[in-house]
Amino acid sequence: MSNPGDFLKMLDTGHAIVLKEFPQAQLYEADWNRGQPELWRFVYNDPATVPNSTIILNNVKGQFEPPRHIDSPWLEDRVIPFPVPMNLTVAEALAKKAGFDGDIAAITLRWPLYPESHEPCYILGIPSQHVHVFVGVYTHQVSTSPLST
Repeated sequence: MSNPGDFLKMLDTGHAIVLKEFPQAQLYEADWNRGQPELWRFVYNDPATVPNSTIILNNVKGQFEPPRHIDSPWLEDRVIPFPVPMNLTVAEALAKKAGFDGDIAAITLRWPLYPESHEPCYILGIPSQHVHVFVGVYTHQVSTSPLST
């Protein structure tokens, strides 16, 4: 995995790249999984199109590829405001402190649409403990939901 300590720097750099080409773009999510350890994917909403469209920005082995524009909307997320106030290393430490210290198989930063979601969260998939661990970027609260099988 890319060094999680550098996550906010990578996020800010990617955001600047996307905004240069798509000035109204809004971050929806960032994700990584152990199956593709050298890849971070950043998903953006483009409200400048009707209907809204999607922009995907990949970071492979620490290098950004050009943003790709997709002519369809991305569903099920709220916009994540910048700047993101909590780094991934803090989220991982909070999860570990709460007793969730297994190997992380997937990481997602997103703000889901469901009603109980009041802030963006780092979502850490930990298969050995059969949970997704949610860490709020504003409140630093840790909660879980079971992994689907």
